[in-house]
Amino acid sequence: NLKTGAEPVEYYHHSDLGIGRHVSIHGRRLLLCDADGFTRNFYGIELEEPIQYRMDKVPSAPRSLPPHNDLGMAEDALQNCKSLIPKPVQKDFMKFFEKDRQGLESHVLRFLAQLDTKLPIDKDRRFVVSVHLSDDTVGVYEPPQRNSGIIGGTFLTRGRVVK
Repeated sequence: NLKTGAEPVEYYHHSDLGIGRHVSIHGRRLLLCDADGFTRNFYGIELEEPIQYRMDKVPSAPRSLPPHNDLGMAEDALQNCKSLIPKPVQKDFMKFFEKDRQGLESHVLRFLAQLDTKLPIDKDRRFVVSVHLSDDTVGVYEPPQRNSGIIGGTFLTRGRVVK
């Protein structure tokens, strides 16, 4: 044997197990309290009566959700807190089908807006705020204005906006 000086390793065998015996698993002692029907039939002899064990109800601490950190949508962050494997947020499909674009009729509310500022360079900036009724998202677009020095385009990408 090449493992000279090595201590022999002992493993648990089914003869070591029984109701009322202790088993050491990962450094913790477990008391075997009961066995199922198959295990009782396997041993072929009548095992000891099950040991009544008490499971104290430990009051669980109320879960508090952390504040949203503005990365992604708040609903997605909430799903990450609820489960280890998060499920996608369920969308309201009935509302989507009712309020989605139907032919030339779109269910989008559009508002013209301007910045509420005292800066003279920003006073003339105009925005189009679009509210999509199908999924309650908001998008803000700034139309380009010639010779203003500000490049127009998407000011806020379409998404859900917190009040």
